[in-house]
Amino acid sequence: MRRLFSCLSVLVLLVGATAGDFTVARDLSYLAGDGHGEYARKRCKLDLYLPKGSKRFVTMVWFHGGSIKSGEKDGKISLPVSERFAGDGIAAVSVNYRLSPKAKYPA
Repeated sequence: MRRLFSCLSVLVLLVGATAGDFTVARDLSYLAGDGHGEYARKRCKLDLYLPKGSKRFVTMVWFHGGSIKSGEKDGKISLPVSERFAGDGIAAVSVNYRLSPKAKYPA
């Protein structure tokens, strides 16, 4: 039931989407300092979808699904949702993160 509700929520967001004017900054690292492995440097990135023509806007942070085992920040659902919000004047931050089993607790 939860999965059905999530899918319906995304569909409601996408129906009638008309993309406005926005800019995208892709693959910005959010890691600080040294000592991170290649896998972390590759996965720990985000994309910014910023509406044009406005200096004040609401920002939504989107973490893709996948049960911490799969998924991408620019996947089949994440990309249209981020573009939809940015097109409607809401900034979107679409985040990638490390996945299991490569990332292990407590790292």
